Amino acid sequence: MLRYGRWQEALDVTEAALQRAPEARTGAYVALTGAHALAALVSGRHEEVATWSEKLLDLCFDDETKALAHHVAAGHHSWGTGDPAAAMSHFQLCREYFLRIGNDGTAAQ
Repeated sequence: MLRYGRWQEALDVTEAALQRAPEARTGAYVALTGAHALAALVSGRHEEVATWSEKLLDLCFDDETKALAHHVAAGHHSWGTGDPAAAMSHFQLCREYFLRIGNDGTAAQ
């Protein structure tokens, strides 16, 4: 849903799933949390993004989840809802972790 610009649907689905899922340091839970944070960001629910971004940074445990966590943090800070000075360091870390996992195309974007 996120890939195709269906922001509200993504937000509704991820919000419902997060209410039912126990918090866990797993790839699936981190991905769900990241999808929700990004859907909240593009849907204008900026007040939520800081909380989810911090949660993601606490939950990440490998290069893939770190890439996702820093991607969300970069979005949060670069969209004027956080500290714009912190955005670039999160973008750089995101790129570094995407390259480590061999996701060159995402890192280039």
